[in-house]
Amino acid sequence: MSMMVELTYRCNQACRHCYIRGMDTSQELPVERFADIFSEAADEGIMFAALSGGEFMLRPDWRAVADRIKSLKLGLRLFTNLTHVDDETADYIADLGPVFIETTMFSGDPAVHDAFVRLPGAFDATVAAVKRLRARGIPVQLKHEVSEDTWPTFESLAKLADDLGTVFAHTIYIGPNLVGRPDPYEVRPSDETVRAYFEWKYNGAKKPRNVVEKDVCGDESAERRRMGRVVTCMTGRNSAIIGPDGTMYACALLRVPFGNVADAPFGEVWRSEAAERFRGYENQRAPECENCEYDAICQRCPGYSLLEDGGIERRSIEHCRIAGIEAEVIEKLTGVKVS
Repeated sequence: MSMMVELTYRCNQACRHCYIRGMDTSQELPVERFADIFSEAADEGIMFAALSGGEFMLRPDWRAVADRIKSLKLGLRLFTNLTHVDDETADYIADLGPVFIETTMFSGDPAVHDAFVRLPGAFDATVAAVKRLRARGIPVQLKHEVSEDTWPTFESLAKLADDLGTVFAHTIYIGPNLVGRPDPYEVRPSDETVRAYFEWKYNGAKKPRNVVEKDVCGDESAERRRMGRVVTCMTGRNSAIIGPDGTMYACALLRVPFGNVADAPFGEVWRSEAAERFRGYENQRAPECENCEYDAICQRCPGYSLLEDGGIERRSIEHCRIAGIEAEVIEKLTGVKVS
């Protein structure tokens, strides 16, 4: 079991595709409560912890939470843009024990990256931090969501990740904004860019050795998609996310509230009526996806369905679009028709 805590929605970057832009940044639990939540979660069997944001390092007290996680001997992931990681912070992170860093970049060209995150100097700060962390033996995953504006420099970013000794995890999907802002739609890749991406993906000879396709939900999620399930992952069953105000959700995009841990123990919210009702979707099939010819390759996410298409049981129009293009590319390059 794993749990992610978003310590804050505040961020020093203003990424053009940001899914939490517009969220309320005024409500944040005290650090003592966040630390206690991890202790309660550990008692419930949580083995892996993650800190995220926003940019969680904007909270000067974040280390108190990390120290508690270390004392509990939980595996730890840090989701950060790394712009606040100097040598002293890198030393501290190295001392936390088993830790894995995930950061997102948008181009191997500093000007393109800085323009996308709307923070001058961000590229240089992030790259310098990656070098500090790698020098201390800390594994780093460099993530990338392909956008219309950044696709022309995609391969330069893959090379940069290889040069830095990081894994390069990429995806063609840009998720919707949680409060309905149009920002992500303005940078989603066009059909032509999606087609070019899949032509690159299926030309393995071009790929650096460190490149992996990003599927944050893992192999079990892929199997559930093939089964046509409404909820295509194990979120809400073996994982959860807690927002800055203490509300527990199924996951980052699937914002089905289970309750709030501000005044209730973790276990009580984890086993709440709302949580159990959500888990009732586990074996239900998505009726609009029955007998779809793209079922074998579709990466439908119920979070997209909820935010964009009217309900978690609905098909995701964005995933339908991308799966259709991927099928065309597969047939063009291999002669095999997806079915």
